Amino acid sequence: MPKALFCATFVVALGAPALSQSPSPIAEVSPIAPDPYIDPAVITGDTLGNVVERIHQCEMRHIGNGVYRIAATVRYFDSTMTAPNPYSNLLIGQLDLTGAAPVWTPSPDFNALDMPGGAINQYQLSVSLDGLCCVWDNYGGTTYNTPTGPQTGSTFVCARANTATPFAVADVRAVQGVAAGGVDPHIAEPLGNGSYRFFLIDFIGLPLTGSLLRGNLDPATGVLTATATAVAYNKPPFSNYSGFLHSPCTLFDNQGVARAMFFSENAGAGYSHSWFTEDINDTGTHELVIEGTGPNSPTMANIWLNNPGHIGGTMHQCGDGGGQFIREVTLLANAAVDTSGVGSVVCWAPIQPSQAQSDYLSVVAFGPFFPVSVPIPAATAGELYIGVDVLSPILFHDRFTGVAQWNINVGSQMGVTLNCQLATLNTATGDIWLSNTAVASL
Repeated sequence: MPKALFCATFVVALGAPALSQSPSPIAEVSPIAPDPYIDPAVITGDTLGNVVERIHQCEMRHIGNGVYRIAATVRYFDSTMTAPNPYSNLLIGQLDLTGAAPVWTPSPDFNALDMPGGAINQYQLSVSLDGLCCVWDNYGGTTYNTPTGPQTGSTFVCARANTATPFAVADVRAVQGVAAGGVDPHIAEPLGNGSYRFFLIDFIGLPLTGSLLRGNLDPATGVLTATATAVAYNKPPFSNYSGFLHSPCTLFDNQGVARAMFFSENAGAGYSHSWFTEDINDTGTHELVIEGTGPNSPTMANIWLNNPGHIGGTMHQCGDGGGQFIREVTLLANAAVDTSGVGSVVCWAPIQPSQAQSDYLSVVAFGPFFPVSVPIPAATAGELYIGVDVLSPILFHDRFTGVAQWNINVGSQMGVTLNCQLATLNTATGDIWLSNTAVASL
C-alpha cells in the first residue's frame, strides 16, 4: 500500500462522525508465540562453561548495528548436566540479530559479582543504557566486602569507568532505604550528575502501596533520592489492590530518555498480567498487553508473567520457568514540550534487524478523540479514534530500535493538550495497526 493511500485512509476515517470517548487498546501485531531470541537454545551459557537451563528475566538494549546487550537472570544445569542448580545466576552478554540466526557472545563482565546461594537468590539484573552501571536484587540478602567497608543489603548497584572494564566488587554499593527481599530494580538513563534514573517496587516505607516508583540513584554511594510514583497500584484498572506491581522496564526515545513503561501486575495467586503505560509519571493510560490467566494467557492457564523485556515494539515476556514468549505491538508515548517549546512525539514498532529497512511506517494524528463508526480496511487491528486536527509526517521505524520520532519546536509553550493516536502500516503486508491513544501537552 503506497504511503499516500495510507495517509489518506487515516484522514478520511478520522473525519467520520464521533461517538463517546474512551481509551484505545494496544493493537497486537502478532499473536503470542515462543520467543525465538530469548531462549536457552540461543542464550546458551556464560564464559565459565555453565549451560543455561532456564531464563527467569532478560533485559535487551541495542548497543549498535543490530547487536543487543543482554542482562539476564538464569538457572544453570549442574556439573553433571542432569538437573538445574537450585539457585539463580546473573548473566551478561551480547546478542547479534543481524544474520539468519542469532549469535550469542557471553561476557565475563559480571563474573566477580555473581554468587551461588540457596533457592532463587540473585534476580532482576539491569544495565544502564551507557553500559556503565548495573543494579540487581539478592532476595536473601548478602554482604560484599569492599575497600570502603561491608555493603550489606538486598538491592545493589555497581558502576565502572568504561565498558572495557568488568564490574568489580570494590565498586558495589547497597541501595539505601529499600526493604529486604526484592524490589525489582531497573536502571534507565544517566542524569548528567553522576546519578541514574532508577525504578523499583514501592517496598520502601509504610504504607506499602505496591506501586512502582522512580528516583535518582547515585552509584557512588547507593543513595536513592527524589522518589515519585511512576505507576500507582491503588486505582483502576488494576484488579487486586492487595497485590502489587512489579518488573518495571522502560522504553526509550532516540535521545536515550525513558518515555514509557512495560510492567507486570501481581493480580492473584499463581498468575500475573503484563501491561504498558504511556509515560513514567503516573499519567498514562494502562493497557493490558498479555493476560496471565485463563484461555488468553500464553499457556491457556495461570502463569506468572514477569520481567518484561523489549526492543521497541518487540516485547518478550518470561514465564518464570514456564517458557519465554514474544508479542509484537505498536506503541505510542505521551508527548510534551519544554518551556522553550521543544519536545518530541515517540512511538515504537517491532524490530527487524536482519532487514535492510524496517517494513513499518507510522503517522500520528492529533485532535479531540472519539471512536468512529465508519468502516475501516479489513486488514486493520485496533480501534479507530478522533476527529483529526493535525497529522504528523510519515516516518519509517528504525529497524534496530523500533523507534519512530518526530521532533517538535513550536517556539514557546502553547498551553494546549491534545489527544493523539498512532497508525502504523506494515508495507510488506498492507496491514494497518491502530494503536493506543496518548496525550500531547504543547
